[in-house]
Amino acid sequence: MVKHNHLAIGVIVVGHQTVGAAWYSTFLFGSPWVHAQGKQMQDLHPTALPFILAVIASILLCYVLSWFVQTIKVSTFKGGVGLGSVLWLGLGLPAIILHDGFLDIHWQIMAIDALHTLALSAVTGGVLAVWRRTPEASA
Repeated sequence: MVKHNHLAIGVIVVGHQTVGAAWYSTFLFGSPWVHAQGKQMQDLHPTALPFILAVIASILLCYVLSWFVQTIKVSTFKGGVGLGSVLWLGLGLPAIILHDGFLDIHWQIMAIDALHTLALSAVTGGVLAVWRRTPEASA
């Protein structure tokens, strides 16, 4: 039976939001991402909905990776990174390519989004592989 480490998942979800804020900031990839859309940073006026959806997506990613880590019995950070990367390659990347390709989204936006998803998937797999539930948490 799979028993998820809810504490680890909660911490990772917060981490995802932090990484996302940095990833799409002007310090990293925000400017090229916005420029590829033909906009300026000041043109963006996001609502709460994309952030809520990002949290939901992070939660789904974490629980699915947690299930895979436990089912396949991955126990090393490297193994978890590999698992997250392979799942991204087979599931995440094709979904991004299919979606963005049909919407005629600029390749630079697609690349920035795809690499962000790869980073999250790989690190999440690694962390979930090594952050084990304590015996007290299992009870």
